[in-house]
Amino acid sequence: MLQSLAATSQTFHVSKADISVTGTAREKSWSMKTNTAQGSANLLFKDGKLAQVRSLNLSIPVGELKSDNPRMDARAYKGLKMYPYDRIRFAGKTMKLSGSGTGSYRLFTEGNLQIAGITQVAILLVDIQVNNDGTLTGRGTTEIKRSDFDIRLLAAEEAVMSLSDVIRVDFQLTLSRIGN
Repeated sequence: MLQSLAATSQTFHVSKADISVTGTAREKSWSMKTNTAQGSANLLFKDGKLAQVRSLNLSIPVGELKSDNPRMDARAYKGLKMYPYDRIRFAGKTMKLSGSGTGSYRLFTEGNLQIAGITQVAILLVDIQVNNDGTLTGRGTTEIKRSDFDIRLLAAEEAVMSLSDVIRVDFQLTLSRIGN
């Protein structure tokens, strides 16, 4: 359970992840998924309620993103420049928390998103639920543009596949307190 002291700072880590990356190519949807992510958050609780998100970091191994098509995976890894950039990283810089204090909150976070060696400012909206077992569940959706991160296939492949520039990322993360 969460400590109910007047104000406590607690560090949580990602204990479960469900991440889906989708887009379109030639008017067909494609999808890659992973259940692997590392990350941490430093949270401040006041009177047993989430009061502030002090830090948020997330890292996803590129090689753990999988589709139903190994050839597509290989192309995606090449476009994401998996060698030498084997991780997608997000580091929250500005975080604003709102909520009713009933265990449900919304986090607005602006931070640095690094994909394929390129870092861009990204905004994430995360719906947070404090669970009865002391874990937190964060859910959200964001869209990024391939062009912002120079994610490319060979020119001939891009022309044939007609890839959309917009990629949608849906995520659900469970955070557990370190030490539990």
